[in-house]
Amino acid sequence: MAATASAAVTTPAGLEQLSRQQCIYTACYCEENVYHLLQHLIHSKGRQAVNLFAVFISNSSETVPFWQQQASQQPDGLVVWDYHVVVLEVQQQPQQQQQQQQQHAAAVWDLDTLLPFPCSVQQYAQQALQADKIVLAPQYERCYRVVSAGAFLQRFASDRSHMRRGDGSWMAPPPHHPCIVAQDGCTNNLHCFRDMNTSTQDRTAGTGAVYDSINLPGAGSGNTSGCCAMPASWQDIQLLASNSEYGVVLREQQLLDALLGP
Repeated sequence: MAATASAAVTTPAGLEQLSRQQCIYTACYCEENVYHLLQHLIHSKGRQAVNLFAVFISNSSETVPFWQQQASQQPDGLVVWDYHVVVLEVQQQPQQQQQQQQQHAAAVWDLDTLLPFPCSVQQYAQQALQADKIVLAPQYERCYRVVSAGAFLQRFASDRSHMRRGDGSWMAPPPHHPCIVAQDGCTNNLHCFRDMNTSTQDRTAGTGAVYDSINLPGAGSGNTSGCCAMPASWQDIQLLASNSEYGVVLREQQLLDALLGP
C-alpha cells in the first residue's frame, strides 16, 4: 500500500450525511449493525447499493487485531476480535478516470471505531489496521470477505446462537429488534460469512445449501490462510463480489492495493 496522508471523506452532492446517533447499534453484534446500516444508507440516505459492500474480517484462528476501537481498554485502542464487520463504500468512477487513477474514492463505515464516521480507507488502513507499521504474525493476519450490499441484505440471517453460553445465558445483551431472517427463510448462516476458508465448496446452513465464495481467476491453492492469493483490480473484485452469493475472500494487501494502489 502506498503511504499517503489521511484523506477527508466528502459526501457526494445530493446525499445526506449520517451520524452514529442515527444508526441502530448494539455492542458485539457488528453483523446486525452493518445490516441495518446498509438499509439506512440505501433507503434513507440515497446511497447506491452498487457502491456498498458488507466486509467480514477474520481468519482461520479467529484472532484479528484492530486499533482505535471503542471497546478497548488500551491507550492505543487495540482489540483482538474473533471477527469484525464493516461497510465499505466505493464510489463509481468514469472508465477513463479509472484508467488514469490507481486510487478509488473509498470509505469505511465502522460503528465500533474511534475514527471518523465514515473514515477514508487510507486513514482506516493506517490507524485502525496499522497496515503500514506492523507486520502481523500469521495467526493475526486479517482476511476479508467482500459481499455486495444487495446479496448481503437478501441472504444474511442470524439467530444469535453464537452469542449464547453453554448454559444459555448471553455473552453480551442482544439487540432489542427481532433476529434477521433471510429472504429465503434461512434463520442462521452467519458462520458462512465469517468463515474465511475458501477450500470448502458446499456447506449446509439453516434451511438451504450455502456455496462458499469463488476464487479469483488463477488463484493458487498453496496458501493456508484461506484467502485468495491472486492480485486483482478493484473492478475484478467488485465483479466477483457482485456475482457471488457470499462474496469473495481476499488477503488484506490485495484489497488495499486494489483500492489505494500498490
